[in-house]
Amino acid sequence: MHGHEEREKASTPQVVTLLLNWNNWPDTLRCLRSVLASGFDGNSVLVVDNGSEDDSLARIEPKLQPPHQVLRNPTNFGFARGCNVGIRWALEQGADYVWLLNNDTCVPSEALRILVECAERDPQIGAVGGVLCDMDAPDRVQEWGGSWLSLRTGRAGPNPAPPARQRLDYICGGCMLVRTAALAQVGLFDEGYFMYGEDADLGIRLRAAGWRLAAVPVRIPHRLGAAVGRVNRDFYISASSVRLFRKHSSSPLTAVLLGTLRRMVKPALRGEFSRIYAVAAGTVEGWRAFGEGRAYRLPEAARVQERGEAGS
Repeated sequence: MHGHEEREKASTPQVVTLLLNWNNWPDTLRCLRSVLASGFDGNSVLVVDNGSEDDSLARIEPKLQPPHQVLRNPTNFGFARGCNVGIRWALEQGADYVWLLNNDTCVPSEALRILVECAERDPQIGAVGGVLCDMDAPDRVQEWGGSWLSLRTGRAGPNPAPPARQRLDYICGGCMLVRTAALAQVGLFDEGYFMYGEDADLGIRLRAAGWRLAAVPVRIPHRLGAAVGRVNRDFYISASSVRLFRKHSSSPLTAVLLGTLRRMVKPALRGEFSRIYAVAAGTVEGWRAFGEGRAYRLPEAARVQERGEAGS
């Protein structure tokens, strides 16, 4: 009996659940509690602290015992580079999967098992997503697995219902179980993305390499927009879109212009001029950063404001 149990345990897929924290230990601890309650035998949790300036480490580290642990980045690397630190660690540990999970989620106990079972049924599945739903209104779906994307017109949108396979163009990075063998082939997140767009970029590369994407009907409550304010979010989305379309679109200028104009329409109708400026500034910064071969960043004044919002 003991030998049988050892063989069964050895065959359990090994997963590293990766939570990225930045000045937001209350959400991280809530998410962490839900993940640790899952009871999935092959799971170890890695919290990557992205240079927090509050007492996040003091709050989080005592809650983790081996094999769960914390890695600390010296400064805020952004989402792509920050996650890559943890993904590289998971690869070194020989993990079969990395579960990327936003720290402003709270997962049901069966979530990881359902995601892994889906991936294990088909070795060509490179990434699996769940159903992100509003934490305060669970019946309101934010994204069913991920989104569709048009590289020609610059349009994109979350799937509100189970997607047809050809329209699941990428898995949302807020809940993505990704196969490490797929990452070994196509590479990790592109660190030219500071925030937003890196999941779409990875999805494009996975599909181009022949990997399939899938979504399962497990609901993941999520507090949308907890990381940054709306104006800064407009900046980041606009900058990331420039990088995405300049990398992958056959008509990048058209895609960027159409996408920028669409993001300006609603703020213009509402008289939200700070958002219009953020879209324009993000587009300019994204174009400049791509040409200079670097990651886009907020202007220093906006980064100071962002830090203040995170600490409030």
